[in-house]
Amino acid sequence: MHDAESRRISRQLTDPGTERCFDASDVMPPAVRDAFHESVLLFLDSPEVAPRLKSIQAVQDAERGKLVRSGRLAPGEPWMRGICSK
Repeated sequence: MHDAESRRISRQLTDPGTERCFDASDVMPPAVRDAFHESVLLFLDSPEVAPRLKSIQAVQDAERGKLVRSGRLAPGEPWMRGICSK
């Protein structure tokens, strides 16, 4: 069935000019996104949450610290912004 809603969804998924946010990793800086993806894979092998979260948080803190030290981000300012955070 090709009703109006189906056409709208199809356009959103296929239009190259449409920004898409499929999960939270779409808004993460590359290093944080990579740590997140690695932790997901490691979790599948050993389902322990706390070490995975600590690992991701350490990378996130390091990336945020780089931005603050470079002057590109003020302390306390939100920093992971993107289409997912609208």
